[in-house]
Amino acid sequence: MTGISRRQAITSLLAATTVSAASVFVLGAARADAPGPGGVPEKSPGAAPRANDLKAQLTPGDREMNRKCINKTLNEAPTGKTWSWKNPQTGNGGTVTPTSPRVRDAGCRSFNETVTLKDGRSEQISGRACKKPDGSWSVA
Repeated sequence: MTGISRRQAITSLLAATTVSAASVFVLGAARADAPGPGGVPEKSPGAAPRANDLKAQLTPGDREMNRKCINKTLNEAPTGKTWSWKNPQTGNGGTVTPTSPRVRDAGCRSFNETVTLKDGRSEQISGRACKKPDGSWSVA
């Protein structure tokens, strides 16, 4: 495969930390909207589709909502419990489902993620993140 790896995509997503004062975040019906680092990686003309092409189409606000959902899910959700997010401004959304047990202070946790664009296209991504001493998560 060419392009960015799942790890790079999730690392980029988790690195987004800028939150606007107007952000709203409620998980369960996960709602948050804040700018984050962004930019869609360019693809060579005629190149084959890459993994994570749909995730690359998320807006900075979508990425921030997705990052928050991943962090909250990994911290709180039991294995197999799916939590979702949806940006009402763009119509894009997704789900995060932990596939390994919760960790308390340190350790790693695997998860599955689905990203769905407003036009109905979706992609599934598997990842693994490790909890840092400050409580945040880093893709391993």
